[in-house]
Amino acid sequence: VAPTTTTTVIDLGVDDQDRRSYRLTFTALDDADGAGVKDSSVHVSLDGGAWMAWKRRTTETSFVFTAPAGKTAQFSVVSADQAGNVKEWAWNESRSG
Repeated sequence: VAPTTTTTVIDLGVDDQDRRSYRLTFTALDDADGAGVKDSSVHVSLDGGAWMAWKRRTTETSFVFTAPAGKTAQFSVVSADQAGNVKEWAWNESRSG
């Protein structure tokens, strides 16, 4: 069974160059009999556009993302366990600030 990932996104506001920043934090938990969480991958979509890999196979769980000027971002995080189980991407589960 793939780990469950819970994501929180906080909108940090816009800087003087119209770039919006977000603090993204998440937790990944494997089931009690699971192999343990190995890593997570973070994807970002700007203004509802195509999803792009931003962080791949990271063990970090907190990031600050700054979008290009005038853009807003959405995020989706999926985690893998030591046995290679990964939850299918669920783009409708994305989080924005």
